[in-house]
Amino acid sequence: MDATITNGLDSSSSNGSSGSTTSDNQAQYCRVKTIPFVLNGSSSSRRPPKDSHEAYPGYTHPQQRGLNYIIEESRPLNPQSNYRGREDLLENHSDCIRVEESTSLWITKLPPHCDYKMLLGSVRGCGKVHETVINPPIPERGLTTAACKLVFFQRHGVDNLLAQSAGGAFKIMGYTPHVAMNKILKKPKMPSDESRVLLISGPSLIVNTTFLTNFFQAHFDFNLEEVKTLWCNDHQLYDQRTCQEWRFGSYRNQAKIAYGKIESIQAEKRAQDAGSMASWMWSMVYVEYGPDPCGA
Repeated sequence: MDATITNGLDSSSSNGSSGSTTSDNQAQYCRVKTIPFVLNGSSSSRRPPKDSHEAYPGYTHPQQRGLNYIIEESRPLNPQSNYRGREDLLENHSDCIRVEESTSLWITKLPPHCDYKMLLGSVRGCGKVHETVINPPIPERGLTTAACKLVFFQRHGVDNLLAQSAGGAFKIMGYTPHVAMNKILKKPKMPSDESRVLLISGPSLIVNTTFLTNFFQAHFDFNLEEVKTLWCNDHQLYDQRTCQEWRFGSYRNQAKIAYGKIESIQAEKRAQDAGSMASWMWSMVYVEYGPDPCGA
């Protein structure tokens, strides 16, 4: 790769209450669950988190159990890693919905070495995946298999995978996962073309797995199911164009951010480096959301 062009492209990455009515209780529930809960002003006074691989059978709506239960059960499942476990983010608290409406599943008994390609490649005929978080085994706690949170865009994704699991059709590498509702309830998303899959096309010097991986890693953490090159012409270096399909592990905070970063670097190059080779090449990059194979 031409050093001058590489430097021009890479430079952006571094800048880069009791007696209340039911409705009153519901309103109180909604307020409490969206505020980070701290006892005595210190997070050290919080109850230790539950086993992150614990299933959640027999769910009862928080409104039926009281305020303390609501606060305790609103904790995220995975408190130890970046955005996924931060209690100050509303995405990590239950939404004010019934369990029958939730789009979030908790899956256990996955292969110990389960990765995003294994998991997402086994989810078919369900619906678009909004978020996936895999928790590896914890042998010292007797957890010898992996577990994951799987959130769909729409409720039918949950119903379809639950039906497949009940019928014995959902298997991963010889393992039969246990699929249950996640205690963290998530409401369905509005219909849209958005998905965890991005179709990116443009100059091959930018649209290639190595360059885009480095570009995305400079801005956010992500997981991949896989990257597929759909086509690439055979023109000379500066005229070569490639189209790739990027299947991220999640739409939330992954594909969504990647889409935005491509748009923002294009705007930045137009404003700061107008007329440069890097600006011209970035202007030729196109990104759109593609179909999620988990819905096929």
